[in-house]
Amino acid sequence: MKLLWLDKKIVRTACIVVTALLMVPGGIRSALADEPAQDIRVVVDASVSIAGHDPYNVREMLVKSLGTLMLDDNDYFGVWTFGRYVDMPVKYGKLLHLDRQSILKPDYLRATATIRNVRDALERVAFINRAEPGLETHIVLIVDGPVATSSPIKDALLEDYIIKNIAPALRSKSIRVNILQFENEGELFYQKLARITGGQYLTLKDKRNKPFDALRFVSDMTGTAVELAANNHFAITIPNEQVGVIIPNTRPDGAKILHPDGWVLTPKDSPNTINWATMPGNAVVEITPDATAGEKEVSFWTIEGVGGFPPIVIGHPAAFIAGVEPNQKELIARRQENRPLKDVVKKTTRQAPPPGFNPFEDAMFGSDEFASANWYKGVIGLEGRYFFQEGYRQQDNANVSVRLQPEIDYLSESGNDLFELTLFGRWDQNDENRTHFDVRDLLWTHVGTGWETKLGVGRVFWGVTESQHLVDIVNQTDWVEHPDGEDKLGQPMFKLGLELGWGNLDLFALPYFRERTYPDVDGRFGPILPIDTDNAIYAHDDEEWHTDFAVRYFNYIGQFEFAFSYFSGTGREPELRFNGNLQNPQLIPVYHTIDQAGLEAQYVYESLLLKFEGITRSGSGDRYSALTTGFEYTQVGLFGSLTDLGWVVEYLFDDRGDRGPSIFENDWFVGWRWTMNDEASLEALIGGIWDPETNEVMYSIEASRRMGKRFKMTLEGSIFSGGHAVPDDLPGMLQSLAAPSPDYKLTPLRKDDYVQLELSYYF
Repeated sequence: MKLLWLDKKIVRTACIVVTALLMVPGGIRSALADEPAQDIRVVVDASVSIAGHDPYNVREMLVKSLGTLMLDDNDYFGVWTFGRYVDMPVKYGKLLHLDRQSILKPDYLRATATIRNVRDALERVAFINRAEPGLETHIVLIVDGPVATSSPIKDALLEDYIIKNIAPALRSKSIRVNILQFENEGELFYQKLARITGGQYLTLKDKRNKPFDALRFVSDMTGTAVELAANNHFAITIPNEQVGVIIPNTRPDGAKILHPDGWVLTPKDSPNTINWATMPGNAVVEITPDATAGEKEVSFWTIEGVGGFPPIVIGHPAAFIAGVEPNQKELIARRQENRPLKDVVKKTTRQAPPPGFNPFEDAMFGSDEFASANWYKGVIGLEGRYFFQEGYRQQDNANVSVRLQPEIDYLSESGNDLFELTLFGRWDQNDENRTHFDVRDLLWTHVGTGWETKLGVGRVFWGVTESQHLVDIVNQTDWVEHPDGEDKLGQPMFKLGLELGWGNLDLFALPYFRERTYPDVDGRFGPILPIDTDNAIYAHDDEEWHTDFAVRYFNYIGQFEFAFSYFSGTGREPELRFNGNLQNPQLIPVYHTIDQAGLEAQYVYESLLLKFEGITRSGSGDRYSALTTGFEYTQVGLFGSLTDLGWVVEYLFDDRGDRGPSIFENDWFVGWRWTMNDEASLEALIGGIWDPETNEVMYSIEASRRMGKRFKMTLEGSIFSGGHAVPDDLPGMLQSLAAPSPDYKLTPLRKDDYVQLELSYYF
């Protein structure tokens, strides 16, 4: 019998060793190889509201677990708290030279602030000199709600500044922002911040086991595994390896660990190789490498005195299996499960710091890096277009151009003043009018209590729909850039924004009018005849110096957002009239004085977004009305992947019908928005606008992806299908202009089918 027992023991040990070798790539030797050091910077919201939404103090448990159980001695670690001010309760530096017990000190994550200034926190934490080049840096942002200062207007300004300036700078420096949020308010801002920087986002609002989900969230950043010991059992599969156990809702004096040799271990009766500690409301047990140093095979452990949640086991992926009892068949079966593994790092012995070492000297600001990251950026783009046919005026099929757009944004330390400068210039191979320069933004924004002002040259966007933006009227369209109306010229303006108890009100004074840009005779996307932009006609005697006025009220009720707008001044879309010269036929822009009222609304219900834009306008002929309405439905995680697919359907209507100049008088837009959600931010929008009366269709595609840290490739293309051919003779052309037919809406674009590729470099 004794010999038979010995044979079983040998077989058991052999099976476990074999399965361990299969589980760890390259065998145990590979599993114990060193990994690159990590750089983990934890930023914790210190606002009062987070304490109410985190009654179990998960944030403190997470911070202390990171610093004591989940990181190695060669990793860099630091903890910051932020409210109105930013503090560093755990100094940033290499854990090898820090006393990890200092991370366990109580009350340094106290939540007492009434302000949540995310901008200051990110700037002070992210833009510090790294101690070692090439470290992968993760910011773990633990936050309750959105940016919260003294004013919602200021909050919106700060969020926009973070997304436009800080997030791209972090991405360029390979700093990922991983956001753990306790509430869902402001989640769109945080999701965008995480996506831009290549980080992750998780909300704990509806999670039942918040401690476990929070630890699993950070485990990928640290190369550790976090698992539930559902039946209070776990096995340590590699001797000489550290494993941590968190027993939620249990005090240390109420918990017990059953040692593989049968000992009952408590905080008062444990060897030096078993360390006990307390995190808020949780017992923590650290099983050091020395505790299993004499083991020659798998050791089985049991936890007693468990509270409401199962124990959480933390360690390197090959070092343990949670929820396994001393049962050979079950152990082998669990060993063969396919779960992701990372190399296991052996803990190094703590060393005394070298003479003169300052553990947080690397947390001093690098002023040059900080300034360049926040103030100055830009893009250079090399664009190539290919048209499948010669133009009506024998324009070339191929075209090359280069654009340069530098930007300088400076937000004052108080967050009350923002200075923006955006310049734009393009050189075009064939179109002289497209070779142009513009000041897109030269704007000073000042925020007060419940109000803000903007003065200078700037851009304002109104609207919610995808296919066209009827209500967007403040800025003039830069048509030579692209006929889709997305590119806008800078508009001189003064704006007063008021935060009222019943919504927000924006008042605009626009003292100077910008004429629309058009291609020259060698350019594309123009009308049949060239446009004489030098002899534009204005309905008002003040011409371009006529002061326009606009007002917009916007508000939201739950998931329903809406806005009313009114504009009085020079219309941005001119009427094109024949100049009457048969020797040099051209079209002259005529700018009418108009009044326009607009409504925009959208409603969000889970993955469905309902959208509406409508206007009524007078001054350019009879009063008319137009609208665009539809929906966008997003399939999140298509087929269980990270990919999202959005379905967009919109109806476009203009009550002028065939009498009006708009080509969208009774049309449908159908499109698909595909987002890969990968490292390269691969995304595409494919769609078409169809006129059911004439069967004319405009097909379009827009796709882009990042290439490394600073390059981006963008693909665009359009096909204009249907419509009658342009008459070859001048009288026929003039007749088609004088009495437009619904069959001629796409006629000027019939030969402008194209594909475009642009390579952009961001600096």
